Amino acid sequence: MSVVPSRIRVVTDTTAVLPPEFVAAHSIEVIPQIVRFGEAAFLEDVELSYGDFIRRLKSSGQLPKTSAPPPGAFVDVYAHLLTEAQTILSIHPSLDVSATVQSALTAKGDSFPDADIRVIDTRTVAGNLATLVMLAVEWAESGVEVDDSDCQGLVVFPGGRTLDEAIGALRGATAPPPETDCP
Repeated sequence: MSVVPSRIRVVTDTTAVLPPEFVAAHSIEVIPQIVRFGEAAFLEDVELSYGDFIRRLKSSGQLPKTSAPPPGAFVDVYAHLLTEAQTILSIHPSLDVSATVQSALTAKGDSFPDADIRVIDTRTVAGNLATLVMLAVEWAESGVEVDDSDCQGLVVFPGGRTLDEAIGALRGATAPPPETDCP
């Protein structure tokens, strides 16, 4: 399947647990989380595969810890993507469980304050996060134009649904809306 280049690009992180085939087919940038076993630190899915993670988990006397990617990881990805896209949707897990959104906001604020980078705290993780990333990719590849009016609804997905509505459907209508730093 050939994908038409989009003026909108999507960034997420390994907590989305996206299928590698989907990532490759849609040119999604996936920033690795950091997994620590004792003093040893690994970039998830780069230096530590899922199989290696399970082997270490079974043989370790302690549970692993995770850390958000540093802002520099976002700076590198954003710099590259801004050469080919006008808008970046940077979609990440809830600030309630991860500092990933804060790292992304720091990278944007320090290095690209005037760029159209929309850092989105989905207020969710894992499968729900993956679904939201997949919806964002479908929307970006549909050829829509992005303007500031899209921002308060976050983004409008095919069928007229906003990201707020998609998140609400996945998490239940009582969940608080996602947060974003839209212009």
